[in-house]
Amino acid sequence: EAGGTSLRAVQVIAMIKKELKKTLSIVTLFECPTIRLLGAKLNAAAYSPQGASNAGAAEIRGQQRRHKTIGRRTRQLQLKEDIHVVKSG
Repeated sequence: EAGGTSLRAVQVIAMIKKELKKTLSIVTLFECPTIRLLGAKLNAAAYSPQGASNAGAAEIRGQQRRHKTIGRRTRQLQLKEDIHVVKSG
């Protein structure tokens, strides 16, 4: 049985196909955790051949690295806060 996240992903893919006339896989949707990344991916596909695709892919990889870095920093700050609470409390 599909969960809410998977069901919503299929709905988003259907809307993109209907409104933008672009085909998108569910894997691609989950590879792009932000609207900005998804837009870059769709633009890269629209302006392919290879050159634009490579440029779009490079932008996506860079944004994914930044997204992961922000996530790590957030987890580190939360851990420091948790340690402080344990020590003081």
